[in-house]
Amino acid sequence: MKRLLRLGAPTVGTVLLRLAQLTVLLAFARLTEGETQHFLVTGFGVLASFAIISDAGGAPFLLSLRPERHSLQTFGRVLALQGGFALLGPVAFFGFAILIAPDGIATPHFFVLIALSLAQAFDTMARTAKSPWLVQRRDHLFAFPDILNGLCKMALVGLALLVGSVDLVAAVMLVSAIAFIGTFLVVRRGLPGQTEREPKLARRVLEIGVTGMLSSAYSQTPMLFAAGMLPLEVSAVFAVTYRIVQALELLPATATVQLIPRFRSLDARRVWMLFTGVGVILAVVLILAWPIVTEVFTIEVPLEYLVPIALAFALKCGNYSVVAYLLSSEKVRQRLVVTVLTGIFAVILVPSLILAAGPRGLALSAPIIEVVFLATTIIILRTTMRPLRRKGSE
Repeated sequence: MKRLLRLGAPTVGTVLLRLAQLTVLLAFARLTEGETQHFLVTGFGVLASFAIISDAGGAPFLLSLRPERHSLQTFGRVLALQGGFALLGPVAFFGFAILIAPDGIATPHFFVLIALSLAQAFDTMARTAKSPWLVQRRDHLFAFPDILNGLCKMALVGLALLVGSVDLVAAVMLVSAIAFIGTFLVVRRGLPGQTEREPKLARRVLEIGVTGMLSSAYSQTPMLFAAGMLPLEVSAVFAVTYRIVQALELLPATATVQLIPRFRSLDARRVWMLFTGVGVILAVVLILAWPIVTEVFTIEVPLEYLVPIALAFALKCGNYSVVAYLLSSEKVRQRLVVTVLTGIFAVILVPSLILAAGPRGLALSAPIIEVVFLATTIIILRTTMRPLRRKGSE
């Protein structure tokens, strides 16, 4: 029982962080209206895209190292790289927000979104900083910062809802900053001071980071094009849908992160079937529970938009296990090829479908992209394995 609680703790922390993000979305939906509401909700939806895209890959890299290869030097260098990339998210988001804001910087509560972008950068840093705990199989410690972070943020946003002040939401940035600094100091204290220097560290981290950014870019393409090509009132509908679906995505994402150090002893096909099956169940629950979501967030999402996005979520759950397999097998370059090809396809597909069918086309693009990712992965893996089989048979 204790082992199950320990292994489940990271998922609890993840759920609390996602709930905290949903309370922010709720505050925007409840405390604002009209054009300001559409801007804040859309901006918050796009914000997640920039935060994900600017992740350098520090956490997956540290998770791929064996415990004896962790050291203060490696930890510091990885965090420095992660920090540089994490700051790109708020900078890029600032420029994008100015473009979609009705009145530019003068738009009401504009800088609340900027504060939230900084908060997500700190959250990314904290996720990297606590990675050594997961390698050491100390899952409960790995979850602890997220649990505290999520609870404090929900309390803060709850206070904002009570007093009716959207600007108070900006204070979540301080919570994220404190969570990162505390995690960094505690983890650093438990690492050995000297060990063999990790070879080609920057290149290896950036390889994972670039593939991660490209992977995130293809999945975030629909929301980015929604904000850029559709009216704010329509893109706000997609922002609510994607934000809630992304809250569910962290369940398979967290589970697969825990699998990376353990994947070598598992059957990849069975893991994919398990994750896809769970994704289908969650997608059905999401569709059935959607009337409650509409009532809470006061923004109606037509089923013709929701169903394709829910289907894409189910497929993506399986794809998370595929990514974990590629990382645990050190097939970083194969993952890079897959994500580049899928990303190119997504960038062509999404605007084409929007121009052809409007919002319906945007919704349909999501499951198509996930199918293309899986199919491309299978083709690439079979292509690269064929020469090895021939060599082994000679």
